[in-house]
Amino acid sequence: MDKLYIIITALLLSNIISAQNEPTYKTEEIIITSNKTSNPFLEKTRSVSIINSNEIKNQPVSSLSELLEFTVGVDIKQRGPQNVQSDLSIRGSSFEQTLVLINGIKISDSQTGHHNMNLPVSLYDIEKIEILKGQGSSIHGANALAGVINIITKSNAERSLTFNSSAGSYGYYDTYLGFSQPIGLLQNNLSVSKSHSNGYRYNTRFNNLTFSYTPRLVFGKNSINLFTGYQKKEFGANGFYSDKYPNQWEETKTLLSTVKGDFVFNNLFLSPKFSWRKHDDMYLLDHDRPSFYKNTHKNNSYNAEIETIYHSAYGFTSLSFEFGIDKIESSNLGNHERNKTGISLEHKTNLFSLLDVSVGGYFYKYDTWGWKLCPNADMGLQINQDFRLYASIGNSFRIPTFTELYYLSPAQVGNSSLKPEEALSYEAGIKYITENINSSIAFFARDGKNLIDWSKQNPLDKWTANNIANLNTKGIEVNFSLLPQTLYSFSPVTKILLGYTYIETDNSKINYISRYVLDHLKHQVIASINHNLLFDIQQSWDFKYELRYNSSDYFICDTKISRQIKFVELSLIINNLFDRAYTDFTNLPMPGRWIIGSLKLNFNDF
Repeated sequence: MDKLYIIITALLLSNIISAQNEPTYKTEEIIITSNKTSNPFLEKTRSVSIINSNEIKNQPVSSLSELLEFTVGVDIKQRGPQNVQSDLSIRGSSFEQTLVLINGIKISDSQTGHHNMNLPVSLYDIEKIEILKGQGSSIHGANALAGVINIITKSNAERSLTFNSSAGSYGYYDTYLGFSQPIGLLQNNLSVSKSHSNGYRYNTRFNNLTFSYTPRLVFGKNSINLFTGYQKKEFGANGFYSDKYPNQWEETKTLLSTVKGDFVFNNLFLSPKFSWRKHDDMYLLDHDRPSFYKNTHKNNSYNAEIETIYHSAYGFTSLSFEFGIDKIESSNLGNHERNKTGISLEHKTNLFSLLDVSVGGYFYKYDTWGWKLCPNADMGLQINQDFRLYASIGNSFRIPTFTELYYLSPAQVGNSSLKPEEALSYEAGIKYITENINSSIAFFARDGKNLIDWSKQNPLDKWTANNIANLNTKGIEVNFSLLPQTLYSFSPVTKILLGYTYIETDNSKINYISRYVLDHLKHQVIASINHNLLFDIQQSWDFKYELRYNSSDYFICDTKISRQIKFVELSLIINNLFDRAYTDFTNLPMPGRWIIGSLKLNFNDF
């Protein structure tokens, strides 16, 4: 196996990898972007990956979690398929340390990071996904300790109707209906989807319902963007939290409403943002005996932010103010409320036309912990038309969830005295971009302080939440993508992608039984190939090899075959093609081969 790692590393290092360029909105007075993460300046000085609409369409996936699984440096641990419940981490972080955004608005769950992927957005409604790898607290504030995932939804300015029906293994079906209708200056996008499965093993059935409405008012250079989404999940949770109870059951409901404005006044860009997220969680330890052990949690999070960007002869200066409230009413955690205040300041400039520099920080306050500062500095140097060097350093933080603070059960005990997690992150890399090659190599390190872990000294003890770990993480990430048809127009292969991530942690000071801090990937290899077959049939392949720290390795292959005939698209997806046995969590086997056939009808401007 060591020889395999050497061969893979040598192969990938022979090509230096990079991120894609991101389009911006341009005016004569000022260049702006839809949100901070999609800032092209940030892409010059940080590690940013973008999954565009074509890649979403061509991948052999049917859920957001599966899509993110094939992104280098991103770790998705699923307790069940089809986004039933997924834990998200970046570059060896815990599942609590990645911030999730929808259209640039923060929506992470204050109860537990297990619910961060409960998003009222269908895969068919996503225009693109932006992934910032490395600390994001200096830009976005709390919980962006290891990275940020920003999901941008579609906004269709023309009338359209989309219908998709899928069916497959284990009694699976998914039905989606999307409709767009402009009315004057108002663009309207409406969708509803429902999915179901009988389960791939005992008590793993699920029912998911998702609804979203996205109106957008556009007047000149300005716009007001609204989003309202609702999602309901019902699923068997066999072994999710304890392998002693196979009849566990869980139901979650997520309601999200956001308002975001984008306004341009000569050299000033102004963006106010408001959001309300309501999340209800009902958990049964034994579905057949509901009164035996039942937890109910009702969360409400309110957030208001105003962001300004001023363009002058000295560069771009951004200033933002944020205020938020998190509330919970819980049968187990009790009733709690906390307030947060944040101020972000950043200046970006270009020196000598070759050197890009950014300096800034996020100044924040929570009720319990007082004011703290997270500074950062980024730099990018353009060597020539194709090569760019970059480096960054910055602080980041994460506040404890309500579960970590107050949870109490026969097996787990929270800790109301927890402090926020902190980390100092470093990164340096090289990017190489041409017409047909996007490539980059990044070296990263993260020095964590007061990291929160559920731990115990002896196997029979209860899991207890503590600021117990100071953990140093370092690694290397390599990406390479090639568009062969830009070199050879007759090539049947349209895209090749290779990626590798290696992560190492210094765990010499950890002298306890850890539940989460050490549960990360050590080696990750991602490969993807898109090519054409006869009769305009297209096929895509995704390959993934992962070795988790203190766990076994596995190799997974997915494929998709599709054919577009005018407004009709037929596709066949096969996940886990070779029917490999594997787990993301110990004692939770993932499905074997899963086959899904789909019929999609898409009517545009009718």
